[in-house]
Amino acid sequence: MKRLIAFAALAACTAFAADDPFADFAELEADAAKAAAKPETGVFGKLGENLSGKAVVQYTAFFNDRRPQTGSDNKNHFWDTSLDLETWTGGTDWRIDISGWLQDGNQNSTFSGVSPDDGNLLRDTDSLDHRYLTLNELYLTLNFNSWDLTVGKKIFKNGLAAIYSPADKLRPVAGYDPLNVRDLGIWQIRGDIYRDQTTWTLAVLPVYQPDKAPHTSSRWVNAPAGAPPASDYPDIALKNVGLFGRAKTVKNGWDLFASIYTGPGRQYVMKRINVAPLVLERHVPSVINPAIGYSTTRGRWEIHGEAAYTDAYRNDDQDYFSCVQGTTLTIDGDRVSNLGLEQILATFEVAWEWVTGDQTAANYVTTSDSARAGQSDLITRLQFKVDEDLSFEYSNHIILQKWGYANRFGVSWKCMNNLTWRAGVEFFGGKAGGGPAAGLNNLGANYGGWKLNNRFITSLEYKF
Repeated sequence: MKRLIAFAALAACTAFAADDPFADFAELEADAAKAAAKPETGVFGKLGENLSGKAVVQYTAFFNDRRPQTGSDNKNHFWDTSLDLETWTGGTDWRIDISGWLQDGNQNSTFSGVSPDDGNLLRDTDSLDHRYLTLNELYLTLNFNSWDLTVGKKIFKNGLAAIYSPADKLRPVAGYDPLNVRDLGIWQIRGDIYRDQTTWTLAVLPVYQPDKAPHTSSRWVNAPAGAPPASDYPDIALKNVGLFGRAKTVKNGWDLFASIYTGPGRQYVMKRINVAPLVLERHVPSVINPAIGYSTTRGRWEIHGEAAYTDAYRNDDQDYFSCVQGTTLTIDGDRVSNLGLEQILATFEVAWEWVTGDQTAANYVTTSDSARAGQSDLITRLQFKVDEDLSFEYSNHIILQKWGYANRFGVSWKCMNNLTWRAGVEFFGGKAGGGPAAGLNNLGANYGGWKLNNRFITSLEYKF
């Protein structure tokens, strides 16, 4: 076969060589020899060679003025810019990944400094400051025959659900805009062991990283601007180390997983430090969090579900089950071509929760109830793909128990090879409620309070 390929190449060369039929072939051999002799790109050279990223410019216009409050940001027009970068280097059995971003905008009191900050190289504990420069991931992966070892700061995901995952409780986010959040990396020592169709994961998570919420001056916070309560975040100490284990497998067309975590939880509660004057402090309970989930495909239907249990073993929060059941329907071919579409993806999820134990520890005045998503939710996402460049989307989130709803209509158009334009409108309604303690993790608690936050958003994204 190799001789046949060589003969074909030779014949093609001689067809275009008027004087010397072997001249071009000899030149090709010389070029191949030079390429073989060229030294391989070094470790540091690969960082530049593998660099990729995206630059985004975004404009937001709110349709209504917000209710004036002391210290509030009352603008209706906002701009944001960001530059996301990622790269890697490595060899045959090792790899180092690096990612981060630069960002800026005209929101009041939102951007400052770099991350890590505050004299702590391992985490950023300022939950309201969003950094101009963030080093989000930096980790080493060692590849062995049947397992991998990861050491460093990396985004940590769990679960199989398409939109809302009750099992995904170890992924902090940063969201000065709570509907457009970024995943934050966490420090970890993680082993992934591969056995046939099963992957076993064991991880040690030594550093607690809090979420980053909108500043108190933001129109996303339904309270007068001011200093939030002090936060008693878990120290970097042996007693606060998180431990995680998971088994993921594929069996007869079913993706399955079971996981368990013990360590600091994701939501916080309010603890009374002093009675007169009243002093409250944010406290992060320690939890045990087992979870299971599945996903399978039957024809045009993908079906998935998850269940997780959260036990605050010092009784400083409620104990509760969280569940989700959902499906994604794919419609393509002749079924949609008459509509001028290439594909429709329709995703529906139902999430619910029930409390199994009350908060009974002394001096705690609120539970995490107002900061928990998925308590009684209906979630819909419809994607209409015209072609590879143009698509439309509609999404809807309804909170039944606390009655809040959000609607989004959007369009995405790839107008050039690396340039994408996006635009959308968002509308909110429901019961007014929420405050600084509720908004990032449980958006439904604030949908009613965001009636004046209906808005138009447009952006340009350039990938390289």
